[in-house]
Amino acid sequence: MLRVRSYVTLLILLTACVAARPAAADPPETYDVEPGPFRVTVQLEGVFESQTMHEVILQPEVWSSLIVTRAIDQGTQVEKGDQILWLDTDRIENEIQDLEFQIEQGRLTIEQKEVELATLRKSVPLDLEAAERARRVAVDDLNYFLEIDEDLRRRSAEESLLSAKYNLEYAQEELDQLEKMYRADDLTEETEEIILKRARRDVDRRQFLLETTRARTERQLETDIPRTRIQLEESANRSQIALTRAHTTLPAQIKTAEIELARLRHNQENLERKLAELQADLEHMQVTAPADGIVYYGRCSRGKWPEIEARTKQLRKGGTVPANTVLMTIVTPGPSIVRVDVPEKDLHDLLEPRIGYVTPKAYPDLRLPAEFTRVNAIPIKDEVYDGEVLFEFTPGKQQIFPGMNCTATLIVFESDDTLTVPKKAVFTDDTIAGEKYVWVVDDAGGHERRNVTTGASSDDRVQITEGLDAGDTILLSAPE
Repeated sequence: MLRVRSYVTLLILLTACVAARPAAADPPETYDVEPGPFRVTVQLEGVFESQTMHEVILQPEVWSSLIVTRAIDQGTQVEKGDQILWLDTDRIENEIQDLEFQIEQGRLTIEQKEVELATLRKSVPLDLEAAERARRVAVDDLNYFLEIDEDLRRRSAEESLLSAKYNLEYAQEELDQLEKMYRADDLTEETEEIILKRARRDVDRRQFLLETTRARTERQLETDIPRTRIQLEESANRSQIALTRAHTTLPAQIKTAEIELARLRHNQENLERKLAELQADLEHMQVTAPADGIVYYGRCSRGKWPEIEARTKQLRKGGTVPANTVLMTIVTPGPSIVRVDVPEKDLHDLLEPRIGYVTPKAYPDLRLPAEFTRVNAIPIKDEVYDGEVLFEFTPGKQQIFPGMNCTATLIVFESDDTLTVPKKAVFTDDTIAGEKYVWVVDDAGGHERRNVTTGASSDDRVQITEGLDAGDTILLSAPE
């Protein structure tokens, strides 16, 4: 019994030791390198866009009131020269008529001013000469008065007074003599009285003449002659002032008239230029199709038509359209292109032309041969660039219109016989050099690191251009 128990204990211990030993590790997953076909493509989202488009833009010089009376419907097929937009022209036509009246009136005013200026140029020298002459006359009159006339007037006044005194004395003496004579002669009393009466009246008259002459003489000596002197001096001074003013103002009148005429001519030129601009604006308000094609509202932006809704509101009857803005676009049927969005990560694959095909979203089974031609170096938005794809399309049952969406599939690399491996089997060195390498399985079942050169790559595979040969086996994961 003891021997049996010992045997059982030993068996349990051996079983526990076996269970405690680690299980054997699974062998690493490998990949056999063999040449085969390999294609790398890039898929880009795009929009169909016509290669021939003509934008309709109103670019008036001065007129800003652009009110729609009628607009041709979007999608209409038009021919070059067909009217596609009608605008209200009543106000601009009235403005043009008013300007024509202003211009005609301005011409008449300019003609009058030209005559006035010509008259001034002739009359100003005559006026200056008259002012010079008036100055000379005033100075001559003053000098003559001071040198001769003032003294003559004083002497004449005094002489008139003295003559009046003498006349009075003569009349008085004659009266006295008659009175003596008549007292001694035998003349009749009546005759005597008549003669004496006349003599006495003559004395009275002489007495009155003396008094008036004395008053006039005093007036002349004390007032008139000094006043005349002052007047002549003032006249001379005023003539000098008038002459100075004439030399200043009369030429200035010519200059003022010249400036006024120049201003009128300038205004006339502005009015005529504005009239010409309005007439040109009126002519441009007769909006016609610049080419044969289909009418789209708004402008095309990389195949899209973002302004259709806004332009539809503006192009209704009574709507106001803005100037210097694309109102319509005439799209000419014919060769089209595809505008594609190129992500920044795919730029390195599209720096040269690539062939492929285009699949319209409306016809998912249709493949149109295509060629990627160029990419714009300036991004259209963050990490996205503008690309252009040409495609071949023969119109049939399918219809492709500008603005339809599509997918462009471009072949970046294609080979029928090249070495490729899964991407996960290629590792990158952590050093600055960043060498690519794989783990190659040797004949003894071990493995070694081998540097490789990679080429084109897809989402899960990469081309090996150097470092591996057909028949090599590599690890799909790094060894422990």
